[in-house]
Amino acid sequence: MKKIIVLSFIFFTFISVTAQDLVSTVSVNSVTCNSACDGVITVNAIGGTGGYQYELYDFSMVLIATSTSSIFTNLCAGSFSVYVKDSGNNEYVVNSVVVTEPSVLVSDILVTKEPTFGNNDGEITVNVTGGTPPYEYNISSMSSNQFLSSNVFSDLSAGNYTLFIKDQVGCVLSQEITLENSIPDADGDGVFDDVDPDDDNDGNPDVTDPNPLDPVTDVDVLTVVEGTTGTVNVLSND
Repeated sequence: MKKIIVLSFIFFTFISVTAQDLVSTVSVNSVTCNSACDGVITVNAIGGTGGYQYELYDFSMVLIATSTSSIFTNLCAGSFSVYVKDSGNNEYVVNSVVVTEPSVLVSDILVTKEPTFGNNDGEITVNVTGGTPPYEYNISSMSSNQFLSSNVFSDLSAGNYTLFIKDQVGCVLSQEITLENSIPDADGDGVFDDVDPDDDNDGNPDVTDPNPLDPVTDVDVLTVVEGTTGTVNVLSND
């Protein structure tokens, strides 16, 4: 009897897989208003062995935060560095990540015409720089949610006003001002002081202005800077 021997061969194929290198990119949302701290850095890491850990440093390489989250929030304007490490302790560094901020909002409030006594003929012009144009404007005599593209407010009487300037991203600059009559009426008798023979009502005649109806030629200017507070009176120079 013949024996038949069958030999079986099993072949193994080995495939070598090289892990992808750790790579990281960042995206930045800059600060909305000057001196605000609402910037955001988002890190996108790929490759490596996963299990990423993120570190954020300021421009002096002082550690600000360590996190397993890839998003750093509430950042002020400045320069940062981002370190990403994976579970295999591989590291990727992104330097010079810059969070920017808009320039400070500055407004020049010009009283281009002071109101005459008893009349609504005053006028204010607002010129703005900085922030994120275009700008919109509101004055307290208007509805609080109504902003206009015009920077001139006319038909104003003497009194107290608050001006609001809003830029494109919603940063708001406000300032209180007081308009006084260009020609005062000290004793309140309805007669302008420059033609009233007794403007303080003390019984002693005053010297009358030979040109009582001279137009007002002076322009009062108030410069307001974002971040400042307080009340500033814009008064007549007459």
